[in-house]
Amino acid sequence: MRNIVSRTVYSFVLAVVILAPGSALAQAPTPPANAAVYEVRVSFEGHLGSLADAPDCPVRRDGTAVMSGRVWGIEAVRRDDDIVYYGVLDLKVDIDLCEATRDGNSSEDRLCKITVVGGGPVDVELSIYADDRGGYVKARRGKGVFGARAEGNCGSAANNAEVKAFPDNSQANPFNGTELEVPSGPLRRGRYENEEAVFEVLQVIRRP
Repeated sequence: MRNIVSRTVYSFVLAVVILAPGSALAQAPTPPANAAVYEVRVSFEGHLGSLADAPDCPVRRDGTAVMSGRVWGIEAVRRDDDIVYYGVLDLKVDIDLCEATRDGNSSEDRLCKITVVGGGPVDVELSIYADDRGGYVKARRGKGVFGARAEGNCGSAANNAEVKAFPDNSQANPFNGTELEVPSGPLRRGRYENEEAVFEVLQVIRRP
């Protein structure tokens, strides 16, 4: 389980956005005619890392991670079936990780930070469970141009490892499996919140 403190919460926002030809929308397949379509943005503010609980960690408390783009799903399902939405979203991350390292001949670890800046298209799956069991969102690296850099005072090996892991296995990607407090059935306008996330539905782009 990832360690997250000093944060606001995730926000899942649906709104109309015009995306450039090279954006994630251009990477996404055309939704079928019987699919509902929504514009989404998922955001996080705070810091992350395996030692994020440490009060004296030298990290920024206002780092950000944002996913935005379009999702679609077939909502004509049986009452007891889940509804699953898919999309290719643009991920942008500028966030600090709180970690620990040991210098030279020192016998003690010290707290350190890794600043991760990166982004690119991610394949997103958003599940809305039946029977009012909430929902779940996960994001994995998609096709297209993707880049990341890492710097800080944890050492080059730690920085390089984080770049290699980003985004699928990186702590700097807070969207790799997030539970949502959301009612069952098709997405609809409203604000839904739990300890993990705020989920907001602002606008329906298309319903068949």
